[in-house]
Amino acid sequence: MADIIKFKGSRYLTIALFLFLAYISWLVLKPFVVTIISSGLLAYVFYPLYEKLVAKTGKKRISSIIMTLIILLLILVPFVFVTNMLTKEAYSSYVMIKERFGDDGSLKLDCENPSLICTLSSYMFTDSGFSSYLTEIVQKGSSYIINSTSNFLFSIPGRFLELFVLLFVLYYLFVDGEYFMKKAWAFLPIKSSHKENIAKKVSNITYAVIYGYILTALLQGAVAGIGYFVVGLSSPLLWTIMTALVALLPFFGSAIVWFPISVYIFINGLLSSSPLMMGKGVGLFIYGIIIISGIDNIVRPKLIGGKSKVHPAIVLIGVLGGLVAFGFIGILLGPLILVLLTTFMEIYQGEG
Repeated sequence: MADIIKFKGSRYLTIALFLFLAYISWLVLKPFVVTIISSGLLAYVFYPLYEKLVAKTGKKRISSIIMTLIILLLILVPFVFVTNMLTKEAYSSYVMIKERFGDDGSLKLDCENPSLICTLSSYMFTDSGFSSYLTEIVQKGSSYIINSTSNFLFSIPGRFLELFVLLFVLYYLFVDGEYFMKKAWAFLPIKSSHKENIAKKVSNITYAVIYGYILTALLQGAVAGIGYFVVGLSSPLLWTIMTALVALLPFFGSAIVWFPISVYIFINGLLSSSPLMMGKGVGLFIYGIIIISGIDNIVRPKLIGGKSKVHPAIVLIGVLGGLVAFGFIGILLGPLILVLLTTFMEIYQGEG
């Protein structure tokens, strides 16, 4: 009897110690959880390329270093370019907004040539209350742009620490990826058939999101950016990035950005009696329907093929929720989590 009590006491103590260590470990890992998960996703995505590199070099560690450096360049080059351009455009927008308003907060417009803004202002700004309200909104908006930009710049050192952790973990995931996967599969107390189903679902959602959504969104953004540049839209890079982001959304996608822009340019040309500007608006509209949206309707199905079919609701909720919860990596992580949840629900239903 004493031995049984001693055994149970030892077991409870072991469990309590395990829970305590698990909690302490969570506190240690908590600041870098998203970074570590991001490393895992990047390793999973680039692992086929890593295997081809190992086959050529015959050395895992050298191949891992090369892959890590390639990913570093893929992260840093766009980051530096976009940060530099957005900072300049944010400052230019701030200066332009300030120039539109006098010291007393009144709106200053040059209406020698009719435009959409001047036409609207002739109706709206006769009301002093509305004018002061709009002035306050614009001034707060301009201050928000500057504050957001400065906060982003001050957060860069912390981002570099996260980048170091990401690359460090990524290197060892390439080198010891197979070992970690075997340990992870062995830890899951489910049937082998269920493990295969989970692996298939993870592969499908990753393929669908990367090739079916992220890649096509980047293509749509790039193609839209060319159109914005041709029609002479101000801050074309900013609108290009906005187009690429909304292109991730199903249904309307990139049209959320390019359609209002084309309408604005056309109406502005109509009010100013400018056939050239009207033509630019119509041209951008046709370009958006045929070329920009054509990527979504033609290129995406060819990239995905019949390999992966993901419900649009899962992608939409996953992308939006993932962005809010995890940042940019949430674009992939959000849908992946939802697919895993539905997969485990199917397993539970099948076992029941």
